[in-house]
Amino acid sequence: HLGIASDDNDAGVRVFIDNLGCPLDSTQTDVEVRVVTESFISDKYDLVYHSRPPEILGGLRDVFIDIGDCALEFLMDYDSSHTPQKRLGEEKGNTKGDQSAIAKFVARRGPGLAHVAFATRDIDAILPKLADDGWRMIDLEGRPGGRGSLIGFVHPSNFGGGLLMHFVEPQADGGYEKKYG
Repeated sequence: HLGIASDDNDAGVRVFIDNLGCPLDSTQTDVEVRVVTESFISDKYDLVYHSRPPEILGGLRDVFIDIGDCALEFLMDYDSSHTPQKRLGEEKGNTKGDQSAIAKFVARRGPGLAHVAFATRDIDAILPKLADDGWRMIDLEGRPGGRGSLIGFVHPSNFGGGLLMHFVEPQADGGYEKKYG
């Protein structure tokens, strides 16, 4: 699929679904949350745990649109008030980092092609192989991604800094794989 960084996913829906008649595959909201739990320990009274409400650290809003044998994924910052992470690629990929990458992309370049994704049947084999072959990686193993898949990103510096590439291992149920695999 092709990933499109966006500041308005509805614009992509209007063009590709409303105007061109492409079918909507799905929409998804990805958020990374932190849950803080306080503990109160007493030598006389019971131990008490109190969980605070989840705090959203970052996230994305995704729209997947079918375009023949491929798909477009429109990715928009979940909440533009969140500050992007400064050092992407320094630690394992995560939803907050993905949001930061999209937010930075749109701020620097405007909306546009952000990544190219390729389906694979064994993400946990291909990512370490690329790393062993000297590729700089964001992910060394698959992590949860859109449509119930596992994903793993290759660092854009492998392509002169201009192309973000990732691999997608579709869900085992075959829904995504039947369409694109």
